[in-house]
Amino acid sequence: MLSRMFGCIADDFTGATDIGALLARRGMRVAVFVGLPVGDHMDTKLDAIIIALKSRTIEAELAVEQSLAAAKWLKEAGAQSLYFKYCSTFDSTDRGNIGPVAMALAEFWDEAHVLFNPAFPENGRTVRKGHLYVYGQPINETGMAHHPLTPMRNSNLVDVLGAQLDGQLVGLVDHEVIEKGVESVSRTILNGPHFQIADTDADGDLQVIAKAAKELRFATGGSAFGAAYAGERSAAQTSLAAYFPLPPNDSKTVILAGSCSEATLRQIAAIPDDIPHIRLDAHIVAAQKSHAGRLGAAAQTALEEHDSVLISSSVAANILKNVQVSLGDANAGSMIEEAFADIASALFETGQRIFIIAGGETSGAVVERLCANQLLIGPEIAPGVPWCYSPAGGGLWLALKSGNFGDDNFFIKARAVLRTPII
Repeated sequence: MLSRMFGCIADDFTGATDIGALLARRGMRVAVFVGLPVGDHMDTKLDAIIIALKSRTIEAELAVEQSLAAAKWLKEAGAQSLYFKYCSTFDSTDRGNIGPVAMALAEFWDEAHVLFNPAFPENGRTVRKGHLYVYGQPINETGMAHHPLTPMRNSNLVDVLGAQLDGQLVGLVDHEVIEKGVESVSRTILNGPHFQIADTDADGDLQVIAKAAKELRFATGGSAFGAAYAGERSAAQTSLAAYFPLPPNDSKTVILAGSCSEATLRQIAAIPDDIPHIRLDAHIVAAQKSHAGRLGAAAQTALEEHDSVLISSSVAANILKNVQVSLGDANAGSMIEEAFADIASALFETGQRIFIIAGGETSGAVVERLCANQLLIGPEIAPGVPWCYSPAGGGLWLALKSGNFGDDNFFIKARAVLRTPII
């Protein structure tokens, strides 16, 4: 096992590769394990290990159980510090799972002060006076207010977190404190309540807070703060070219879009006309078990003449609502995820090895089906979205994108990045 490394638990698969990308950007050699690692066959040169769970939307008690098991594994592997990574949009419900998991991990890691910092300024996520903003707009006034599983209807994270912690006091490290510097932030953290939210307007704030939190052995937040927090603990400088392989030049690309976020809808609309677009309809999936198989066959046929194919179930919020009403929220989501997993598996069997996947739940279903249990973090496509390599099936390249991430040309940019030699 490793004698010293940075340990991280992510509550979904895209979140794991998100923070992995920012750690790799800092020169750290990073691996993501999907679920608890099995056995001792690890690269001892790793600077960081991220355990990706699918715990964001499950029952809080189960999320705590899985997270504690991951923390125990990381501690036994030699992790000197632990980070709990969740989305920069603080995706959760009134019950959790951010608060309950963080509370349990802090107790296990024996840390008396718990800092929460979801901000990702590079991607427009900032916190001011405890309120979460996306490009200057309160989170509850964005599309996240209508998220099918974790609707964010309150931008005040102090209130949101307090509700998840059964009313326990949640403090605020506000911007005026941060402007006074590292010592000011450190005093506030150490003398404040057990749980505190940190204001963050810019990348410079992240660095100040990370330096102030250097003595904390456990922290929580989004990928940007996680990278800053890890950066205070590592001087690693490893080139991606040393360990990340690129695919053969004649490889084809499969794009699977299960997210209904506004960003993903724009990215689908920006796909060039020469890339075939196949629609996956939830109602047809519900009525016909063979639907996914037919779509997989159609995609394979398209790849005989084209270098890429897009398969999407993404729809606008009003259409999604109608689907959820007719099929049920959980049922509709699970059916779509299963269908994408079926399609990916069928295409994998025909030799396809490059997949771009939009949506955390979709990504999780596909990764699990393809048995891609270990991922090496590679070149970054967009802030927080890297290419990953898995040795599964002789080599598999995956880009796992949170629905809200990336600019309008993300899918096109992703293909270009994987074709670019690593220096």
